[in-house]
Amino acid sequence: MMPFISHKIDDYQVILYGNDLDGTVQRWMAASIHFYAGSKRVGTANFARQGQTAPDAAYENDKIIMNAQAEQFERVLDLLRHEEIVYLVWHPHHDEKENNDGDAYIITKRDHMGEARP
Repeated sequence: MMPFISHKIDDYQVILYGNDLDGTVQRWMAASIHFYAGSKRVGTANFARQGQTAPDAAYENDKIIMNAQAEQFERVLDLLRHEEIVYLVWHPHHDEKENNDGDAYIITKRDHMGEARP
């Protein structure tokens, strides 16, 4: 089984997708956030459009792919903007029926209770 993978996020890039109603490109996602550790892109969070269901998380080409519903977008941005230390994590699971099964998530460092923020 693949090991637990964690990257401290140094930078991020937000992408908001427009509609292509008359064209052939039909994206299930409304937005993406690329995560960087140093100069290397280590993962992406994709956010489903309203009414669409986000697919399972994955670990592909040495990158963590976190897929989530649209309502998580603002929460993730809030963490990136306001927390000093944020990690992108891949937590693999052993599942004989599904190869590359696991959870992708964002986690902050531990904070002390009542810690004031500027």
